[in-house]
Amino acid sequence: MDEAAPLLRVQGVTKRFDGVCALDRVSLAIGPGEIRGLIGPNGAGKSTLVNVVAGQTPPTEGAVWFRDRPLTRLRPHRIAAAGIARTFQTIQLFPDMTVLETVMVGRHARTHAGLWGALWRTWRAAAEEAAAREHALEILAFLGLAARRHVLARNLPSSQQRLLELGRALATDPSLLLLDEPAAGMTREERRRLAEIIRAVRARGPTVFLIEHDLGLIMEVCDRVTVLHFGRTIAEGTPAAVRADAAVIAAYLGTRRRRMAPERSPRRHGEHGEEAARDRLVPELPNVRTSEHPNTLSGS
Repeated sequence: MDEAAPLLRVQGVTKRFDGVCALDRVSLAIGPGEIRGLIGPNGAGKSTLVNVVAGQTPPTEGAVWFRDRPLTRLRPHRIAAAGIARTFQTIQLFPDMTVLETVMVGRHARTHAGLWGALWRTWRAAAEEAAAREHALEILAFLGLAARRHVLARNLPSSQQRLLELGRALATDPSLLLLDEPAAGMTREERRRLAEIIRAVRARGPTVFLIEHDLGLIMEVCDRVTVLHFGRTIAEGTPAAVRADAAVIAAYLGTRRRRMAPERSPRRHGEHGEEAARDRLVPELPNVRTSEHPNTLSGS
């Protein structure tokens, strides 16, 4: 990966909502072919950053560049046409469309027949629709949804609806895929399958920007991880480095919890000292989900 030529570059992005600073001078660069994770406690600004990149929310300050092209003033459909596709934290589907139709809708970002071609059923429109159907069927087979292609989207379980959103995004042939909490509501087996799919997606070509509260998934599939806390970047690096970062541990578990950790009885695990206490603390990160912790991983 050529770090001198990132696919996506976020430079000094700040976003304020009525005086509340959701993002504070955030900068990052994602190289082509990378799976980049974005994590942070509740309210860290993760989804806001995704919305800025996708064009749903304009930044107050700063800029976003894609293939050295500024995106800041582009509308979402123009950004999609440029090669960026996304899924949503809250599932956004057309409930009365079938699974096949839903994926075909995504493909229309790459068709050219236009409104009149569709109305008059020109040969070009018919050929593009046939190609879109074949492409959608291939994507559904890739995601394991081919057998459900005639089912209405609203009748799918939530885990399959999230895969369907992914399929619709893939139909645009993106260069950059933004996944906003795709594992939400999934079982352990479904998350395992999702990890396989994300790796397979990267193998198909797209760069992946994964926003997720399931830290186990992040640590398993990501090449590098960026951590936000109160709208600021507090850490960035490999999953192993981020997992051991003191600022990240404090953000997720709270400084009070971390200070108390060395006081735990070492006899419980047969370990001694502050370093051993930290080693016990760090592996808890992928499972921090309960209300025991002030910074739960239940939303963005």
